[in-house]
Amino acid sequence: MSVKYLKEKMSFKDLVAGEITTVYTWSYDEKGNVIEEKSEFYYPDRQKTTYRTVYVRDDTGIIVKTDVYENDVYTSYDNYTMRCLDEPETIEHYKLDGTKTGYATFKQSEDGISRERLSYNGVGDLVRLEKIYYDSKNHEITKIIESDFASGVPKQINIGILDPESNHIIAQTHFEDGNTHVIRNELFRDEHGNVIKVLGYQDSSTEPINETIIEYKTLNYEGLKLSDINALGEELKHLKTVRRKEISEKLHAAREKGNLLENPEYDAAKEEQREVEDRIDEIEKRLKEIAVSGQ
Repeated sequence: MSVKYLKEKMSFKDLVAGEITTVYTWSYDEKGNVIEEKSEFYYPDRQKTTYRTVYVRDDTGIIVKTDVYENDVYTSYDNYTMRCLDEPETIEHYKLDGTKTGYATFKQSEDGISRERLSYNGVGDLVRLEKIYYDSKNHEITKIIESDFASGVPKQINIGILDPESNHIIAQTHFEDGNTHVIRNELFRDEHGNVIKVLGYQDSSTEPINETIIEYKTLNYEGLKLSDINALGEELKHLKTVRRKEISEKLHAAREKGNLLENPEYDAAKEEQREVEDRIDEIEKRLKEIAVSGQ
């Protein structure tokens, strides 16, 4: 039986002050898709602030939009373009009046062991670059590089590297003035390999300054309804028999015009083909996992 571990709650505690500073909680549907993320910030000098993100999905479970609330007041929304079920391609940020405040693009390496997120402000300036690297065995994050930009020049670079031997993440922050700040995060895992606690140490200190506690809920594949499995099968059939044919016809029509190097119709059809094939791969993988679990 296949079991999925879903992150349900994550609490950050300042061990110097002895107070909880931030709490994240997640809610999921019966398929294990996140439907809501809530962030609660506790500030010593002002009242608690709560941010809530509600995920809007289409009939296949793909995210198309998120609605953002601050202290239960609807403040903004994000529009999503997804590469496949859980992998975004672009996220566009908007105020409620429709003003675009920024956007992010995502790039996945062909070998699947690295990903980039590039964040831009409302006028198109790059403000943040995040590179995430994974190991090839179990797809766990091994390194994160984050860069904050001002006038196109990085003003701060954060590098986090996982040491599998010591089970520590060494986080280094390099500032524009040349100073470096080091945080060592010690990871504690349960018997399933899930990180359940993180202790943070500043520079060479032996006493932790903060603590993170992570709680999980479990979902096994037998929790999926038969109607959900049938819907995946029907979608897979439609993609293979209808959508592939439609895209093939578009590609043929675009080739008839010649000069593929400057042919937007051909480029658009190839991009559409890639999205369909990614979705086919995603569904086939999910159906295979369900079959292996004996459902």
